Amino acid sequence: MKYLYTLLFSFFLFQAAFAQVPGYMGKRAWVSADLNFAPALFNMNKNHMVIRKYILDNEARATGQNLFAVNYRPQLNFEYLVGRNVALGLSYSIIRTGTVKELEHTNEEIDGLHHDLLKGSSFGFHMKKFKFDKSASIAPIGYYWTLGLAAAKFNTYSSKESMQGQFSKDVINPVATLGVGKQKVLFDKFIFNSGVEFGWSFMPKDFMDESISATHPHSESIHHVYNSMFGYYVFNIKLSCGYLAF
Repeated sequence: MKYLYTLLFSFFLFQAAFAQVPGYMGKRAWVSADLNFAPALFNMNKNHMVIRKYILDNEARATGQNLFAVNYRPQLNFEYLVGRNVALGLSYSIIRTGTVKELEHTNEEIDGLHHDLLKGSSFGFHMKKFKFDKSASIAPIGYYWTLGLAAAKFNTYSSKESMQGQFSKDVINPVATLGVGKQKVLFDKFIFNSGVEFGWSFMPKDFMDESISATHPHSESIHHVYNSMFGYYVFNIKLSCGYLAF
């Protein structure tokens, strides 16, 4: 019987050793800082500027145009290799972009629109899959694609210094992302990453219900916010640097 136990123990030990994720130089976890940025094509930036006003009707809300207007989203990541070519990760990002809000139309001294700053943050989970058939390397090096889901929490403010949000409670909204890129390791320690990311900030079912916004200006304001979030996430260029932790 002891020979059977020895055989079984040896078998499971072999299986565990075989299934172990190698990683790069034995390291399977890394932390990184991302900068997601994009020309202000689909939404005005935090200074309420766009590259070209005529791209979307909603962009006419911007205060002006600037060929160098950019939206950006800083992000921190922790990723861990759970398979030969699959990593799971957590992310935290800071949201900053421009939007507008509706003011009470009963006041004849105002035109009904006011430029606001949309501020918030998001916490998310993502999967990163490396493509060995193209990069012929060991993870976390090579081409990859990512699929992520995050919860974004945000509000709008009258200025950068203001702490009083337009809405009594922060808005929480799901965001889905799909990205592609290439990652490399330098000096066996530092990670560099570049790629593009496409995002979808979900909108409520009544987003296009004009009867709601016609009877309540505050409802129209939330529509502007959802529209701004959609344009903010829809396309971004990603640059990242990080460190192989363990």
